[in-house]
Amino acid sequence: MKYKILFLDLDGVLNNEPTLTQRSKLNYNLELDYISDVPIKPTSDSYNLFFNEVCWNNLSAIIKCFNQIPNLKIVLSTSWRNMRTLEEWSYQFNLIEGWNFDIIDKTPQYLNCDKIVEIIGGFKSVSNRGKEIQFWLDSNKDIVNNYCILDDEADMLIEQQ
Repeated sequence: MKYKILFLDLDGVLNNEPTLTQRSKLNYNLELDYISDVPIKPTSDSYNLFFNEVCWNNLSAIIKCFNQIPNLKIVLSTSWRNMRTLEEWSYQFNLIEGWNFDIIDKTPQYLNCDKIVEIIGGFKSVSNRGKEIQFWLDSNKDIVNNYCILDDEADMLIEQQ
């Protein structure tokens, strides 16, 4: 069976700079702590540390749209992807109200590949995310029908933009 794949980033998509700043002030360490076992809603303490309200509302709208897409599977492309196992990520995302998508994989992490440095909006950007996604797509051609990348960065390959 072939699936529609959503490559999901977290920073800038499900949270943003104010969320990260708040988490930093509270010395919150994502690697050591888990979101509570309570279904995640905008009023929970864990929500305030993990999600930004605007991003949360956007995610809720996205979930409603994606619930209409049959055979949609999630591949984590976030830089956080290796902080937890697939089972741990799935468990935490399944706490989100309305979430019923399988997280099937994580993109590989290139640590020693040739990095592409581009000037994007006046800033230097080290581009690996697009390569990581393309490697995953090339390695999983037999299960991919179509794909979408939900990411706030511009470090995708030209054919992915």
